[in-house]
Amino acid sequence: MIFFDITTECKDFIGVDLNEKTGHYLEINSKLNDWKIKIINEPFKPEHMANECDFIKIDVEGAESCLIDHEFNIPTVMEVHNEDLMKLFKNKGFQTTRMVNKSRNVVIMNNYTQLGLVDDV
Repeated sequence: MIFFDITTECKDFIGVDLNEKTGHYLEINSKLNDWKIKIINEPFKPEHMANECDFIKIDVEGAESCLIDHEFNIPTVMEVHNEDLMKLFKNKGFQTTRMVNKSRNVVIMNNYTQLGLVDDV
């Protein structure tokens, strides 16, 4: 996520992470690299999607089902953890871009084609 931030020159970054230790290291990195990061140390909730942003990267370890009714109008990359959810997100315009773990049905999906950011492949 931070790699994307650096390469796209994003000015703001919001990280939601229950793990306070991870948040602490992210805070240290942000100070060392002069990144503007808002860290929210709590479990992910759909309400976090109300934050204004230009790009969303979602890795909520199997809790992505809480987002199936959300409208994704900005570029989004998401890790999806089961075949049923993959089908539901595919119906919303997401495409599988990479298999992360075939035995556990974990894939990376995005909505770039649906938003007209890339050609359909």
